Amino acid sequence: MRHVRTQGLAPDGEPSRAEGITVWEARWHGRRVGLAWRWLRRGHRVVALADPMQIAANVPLAWADGLVLPAERAIVELNNIVHGLAWQAQVCHELDGSTQPRRARAALRPGEHRRPEAVASSADLLSPA
Repeated sequence: MRHVRTQGLAPDGEPSRAEGITVWEARWHGRRVGLAWRWLRRGHRVVALADPMQIAANVPLAWADGLVLPAERAIVELNNIVHGLAWQAQVCHELDGSTQPRRARAALRPGEHRRPEAVASSADLLSPA
């Protein structure tokens, strides 16, 4: 996946207390697959999901047989995808430019583990396009 956009706002003017949204995307079988979530920054290098239960995606996740994952299982898979991205460094970089964003961790590589297949699986989305 690649970073598309991060928007943030520090309501009290203090960058270490900012909040906002970030958007990431990938191409999978000719389709643009996107994820977006809200984040909170608390401290110079502390960035966290505002609500891990609220990650937006533009594709449904499905088992290999085509059955759509129930919402409670899909959100776990979406969290796995987000966890595999270096999004916190990217948010900090966008807010203050003080650090160079890191590449996504190599923890989720195709074939290393098998999650339920999806329209785009976490392993597929984290591998280079």
